Amino acid sequence: MRKRVQHPGNITVHHRLHRPLHSWLMFRLQWLQPINSSSWGRYSSDSCRGSPRASSMGPSSSMAIAASGPACLSVTVSSGKPNVEIHEHTDAVLSCEFRTEKDQNPRIEWKKIEKRVTFVYFNNRFTSSYAERAKIDGATLTIHSVSQKDSGDYRCEVTASEDHVTLGEATVTLNVLVPPHIPSCDVPSPVFVGSSLELHCKDKLSVPPATYRWYKDNKGLTSTGDTPYSIDPSKGTLKFRSISKLDAGMYRCESSNNAGAPKSCVAQQLKIIDYPLNLTILIAGAAGLLLFVILCCICACVCRRRGCCGKNKKSKCPSPYSPPPPHPTRNLKTYKPAQSFMI
Repeated sequence: MRKRVQHPGNITVHHRLHRPLHSWLMFRLQWLQPINSSSWGRYSSDSCRGSPRASSMGPSSSMAIAASGPACLSVTVSSGKPNVEIHEHTDAVLSCEFRTEKDQNPRIEWKKIEKRVTFVYFNNRFTSSYAERAKIDGATLTIHSVSQKDSGDYRCEVTASEDHVTLGEATVTLNVLVPPHIPSCDVPSPVFVGSSLELHCKDKLSVPPATYRWYKDNKGLTSTGDTPYSIDPSKGTLKFRSISKLDAGMYRCESSNNAGAPKSCVAQQLKIIDYPLNLTILIAGAAGLLLFVILCCICACVCRRRGCCGKNKKSKCPSPYSPPPPHPTRNLKTYKPAQSFMI
């Protein structure tokens, strides 16, 4: 850093110090006394604490004051390969390199970062799940015969208590590749002509996830707009919109990824059959009988509402209206009183 000032005056010298974790700290060296011609020179820092020294360069009305210094050698941690992809049942090497300023015997720890942090190497020993299948060289961790359960993020931590910055860390991601396994295939049979059909294929163990291909009579199937079926390579499904007898045959599924050779299930036969005639007649007869029963129920309900379906139909059913008979008329000529009376 170079700064020019006019004397007399004050000057503040800034010194940059490199620290781990990619941060910069600013140290300020302030001269409270006025600047004059005797202060002219180049200033530098002997250590990370910023103690200055000057080198005389001759008098001048404008003074050049420079401050520079070496970076502090605090603990730094890094990994030469932060992403590791390894095949299952092989050895995984998780590299970790560190450098300290003073501490010659720093504390080294390895942790696996999951939903909760678990220790791999702590207090100069491995935890129980890694004791028989891991080793450490310096700060580099080697896990023997890895499986899919070992995939995840691992953190290397180095603690140097005598350094200015006491903690440094680096993260390594381990991805264990698993080759394809024999997939499970579902081929329903027999199937009636004209019905829709879906075949399933699944490999749950392969990493990265497998892609699928279907074969009929050992010939690969390709889905296009003209074919009566559709294929989803990522889900492993084979769908028929309306199946015909031409679709009958031996079907099998193959799973594959970039971790190993593809694997196939055993071929299964798909049978396509017609609806039998007696079955058609039975279905039609059952439908007709059901319709007859429904009509009978409707008629019975209507009859009950009108009151015509009781036990005594004559008393309950209304009869047609007939006017009452006329009263008998008396003939005055032939009328004879029954007894006499007096008023």
